[in-house]
Amino acid sequence: MNEVNKRFFNFINTFFQGIYANPKDGRVKNTYNNEEMNLFVEDLKSFVGAHSFDESKVLSFFTFDQQLKNILYRPTDQNFEKNYEFVFSGCSQTNGYYITEPSVKSADYKDIWGFQIADAYGKEALNLGMGGWGAEAILKGLMHHFEKNGNPKILLVLYPDLGRIEGVDNYKVSMKTPLNHHEMIQHWFLRVSDDEKVNKVSTLPHAPSDVIPFTQALYRNLQSILILDQYCRKNNIYFKYTSWDNETNAFLKMLKGTFHQYSNYSDPVNPVFDKATFKNLDCHKEIEKDKLENIWNIGSDNQHIGIHQHIHIAEQFKKEIDNDNPWN
Repeated sequence: MNEVNKRFFNFINTFFQGIYANPKDGRVKNTYNNEEMNLFVEDLKSFVGAHSFDESKVLSFFTFDQQLKNILYRPTDQNFEKNYEFVFSGCSQTNGYYITEPSVKSADYKDIWGFQIADAYGKEALNLGMGGWGAEAILKGLMHHFEKNGNPKILLVLYPDLGRIEGVDNYKVSMKTPLNHHEMIQHWFLRVSDDEKVNKVSTLPHAPSDVIPFTQALYRNLQSILILDQYCRKNNIYFKYTSWDNETNAFLKMLKGTFHQYSNYSDPVNPVFDKATFKNLDCHKEIEKDKLENIWNIGSDNQHIGIHQHIHIAEQFKKEIDNDNPWN
């Protein structure tokens, strides 16, 4: 057993059993009995052993630190140990893998929407977008950076669909093909249609779509957006967000018209992920001729948004910034 495991097991035994043995509140004693507490401790031990906990996995479970290698971000040489005036985040669309190197040779990471904005205002920016992330994971990644390096002046987020949810990979609920095999915290993708075609009989390990309703993911994602929004309001961070997903934009637009808490949502002029719409748009021709043709309307994988969509997302946010002038 390595030193990290020893420290962790000792933490479980002394801390949790100490709470039971010396409860500060009598209700604790009434709530837990010896059998339940022992089961809890043993379950945590089993959990630790099953995942061969190393220090990185301890951190990813118990702290904001997602323990992702810098090489997974775009660009790979960003400085994650400094405070930035401008930070932006999102999922794989913001990560920009399919419009930048290494997936596309000779492509420029500056085509990612956030760096287009940074270039327009002459600012240095940090891209925290990561593939597979939903609103929960985006929130966690941002909190980790803010905790280490301090708050930015401006934060922009491009959210994905609202059916993504984080979960601990375990013997009860697990994806057959985990997105990130090396991670204990998995990213599960739920859709409204999953609730209509759910299997009535399921066996261990259950597929997330069989046992978790879409509304559970929707709730947790909306709460993550609201928590981030409130954090920014309390810390004087200029925060605006939108989505590349058309259904998500329609839903957030409705919420903005109903609840003041969603006032920082920015409604796009054009459907961002409508390939047919962007293919027929007669704009930005002067930029198109200088870009790689195969990633102009769609990413190199034929699924993610292309440079043209990134331009429109950047322009949308720039209109908000120009109107509010948060740089001053």
